Amino acid sequence: MKFAFQILIHKNLEQFKRLFRAIYSPQDYYLVHVDKKAGPLFREEVRTFLSGYSNCELMPSLRVTWAGYSIVDVELRGMKRLLELATDWDYYHNLSGQDFPLKRREEMVEFLTRHRGMNFMELCDLEVEKPNFLWHRFHRVHLELFGKIYRVPKIRRYRLGFHPWQGECWLTAHRSFCEYATSAKTRFYRLFFRTTIVPDESYFQTVLMNSPFRTRVVNNSLRYIRWIKGADHPLTLTMEDLSAMLSSDAFFARKFEPEAPVLSALEERLAVPAV
Repeated sequence: MKFAFQILIHKNLEQFKRLFRAIYSPQDYYLVHVDKKAGPLFREEVRTFLSGYSNCELMPSLRVTWAGYSIVDVELRGMKRLLELATDWDYYHNLSGQDFPLKRREEMVEFLTRHRGMNFMELCDLEVEKPNFLWHRFHRVHLELFGKIYRVPKIRRYRLGFHPWQGECWLTAHRSFCEYATSAKTRFYRLFFRTTIVPDESYFQTVLMNSPFRTRVVNNSLRYIRWIKGADHPLTLTMEDLSAMLSSDAFFARKFEPEAPVLSALEERLAVPAV
């Protein structure tokens, strides 16, 4: 079994290097996107680091805006490129530069071999569980322009034409679903989500649950994240979280500070090669 990783970064080069070394295998494929806002110098430093790895590619940089469609756009471009790069990978993982693995590669392979063909992401039925989110995120129109999100004084009062879902933006997806999510069959969803807010927390869930893949999903993103109640960002993980992280079924955790001692503990547990 082989993996395809897409990593989105915009800062903290040394932290990214630690993440990359922890997940690297010559069998897998890696695609890295550097936010255009990070600047050409940072991008060149990333390129230099990656030049020693033949199974890794740097994407063209786009400007990514939090809560905007640009995040989905980058991920879809990345999925499509990874599908073009190789025909033999089985699972796609999306990561940020502040993530870190909790499981060894062989542990991930063993788990996904037992669940081959399944997709892993957090799922929430918005009509049932969060109707307020449904109104704000789907019926209100938002546009991403010049790095900002603008709410348009327009309401979609008609039926959406599909059942809306939501969840974390992190996923581990089988290759077959990646092919479907980037195909012409889902063009309608891409057009629709361009005018929504925080589409990265709904696009893949909605596409999957309105597709033939809806029976091939597990409501679990395989990520360890501690959310701050009432906030839109997670807690920063520390050594106090180590035991809970390692006893979970999560493949990856987020988010971490660059020099956090817990990263060293995880590197030791994963036997990450020394620099």
